[in-house]
Amino acid sequence: MSPTFSIIVPIFNVENYLEEAIDSLLGQTYDDFEIILVNDGSTDSSGNICKEYKENNENIILIEQNNKGLSEARNTGKKNASGKFIYYFDSDDVLDKNSLMDWYNIFKDSDVDIILFEGVPFGIENNSLKYKRSTTHYNKTLKSNDFLYDSKINQTYTPIACLFVVKNQIANINEFYPNIIHEDELYYAKLLLRKPLNVYVSPNAYFRRRLRPNSIMTKKKSDKNYYGYERALIEILLDDKILRNRKTVLLIINDLIRQMCKVAAQVDGKAISFKKRISLLRIFKLILKKKLVSKTCIFCLFPDFQRYR
Repeated sequence: MSPTFSIIVPIFNVENYLEEAIDSLLGQTYDDFEIILVNDGSTDSSGNICKEYKENNENIILIEQNNKGLSEARNTGKKNASGKFIYYFDSDDVLDKNSLMDWYNIFKDSDVDIILFEGVPFGIENNSLKYKRSTTHYNKTLKSNDFLYDSKINQTYTPIACLFVVKNQIANINEFYPNIIHEDELYYAKLLLRKPLNVYVSPNAYFRRRLRPNSIMTKKKSDKNYYGYERALIEILLDDKILRNRKTVLLIINDLIRQMCKVAAQVDGKAISFKKRISLLRIFKLILKKKLVSKTCIFCLFPDFQRYR
């Protein structure tokens, strides 16, 4: 019989944090779940830690693969998941012990496709990172497009895979785009905009995100960040199902363009590289073709135009 939840855990070189992460899953007050550990070619003792946990816990599945990156590890886990609901969990983070029980009760009592919730960062003092949604959405069920639009307007947009749990058949619609940073930006948009879904927003901070030096979340921006945003933007612009939600998509596009230009300025300084200029021009042509041009788009892509306002 299929478990209620499948928790997918991509793993790469996290030997110092892995046991705490897995223990937080095994300590859940609701016990009908499977844990799918995907060891993505770790070169430290993470693989051995996984094997030990698998030997001692019948609800743990261990998959070993060559290093393919976070997206591919998540996709591998999803292909092997049999639970009714899917949760993507990072291997250095911590989950509150009542999470699965609360989620089960919400899914059982409501016509809900996705549950979104809060998170709390820890591990680095004086960090400014926040995972807060609009309080007006708390304990409500909303249509996914309306929720996403309001989140962008209220600047509470948090496209992070570890901050939602979703029905398996809906997760099947999407895969994480491989070999890019900011894969969650693209996945989140596709998940919530391709078809109308019922989204429940919980005020509870079930998830604790560990911030550590030189992780993807904290290290200095690079070209990888730029081209991750670029790929997410292009894939959104090429997806006609997403583009039907033009009002919401326009806000997402403007934000991604701002992020691209911000990273380009941080990496290249005032003299943005020729390669990135070509990239921005290609993006503008695609936006023009899709008839999604806005003032924000023009002023971000062509900042010199602001002199003549």
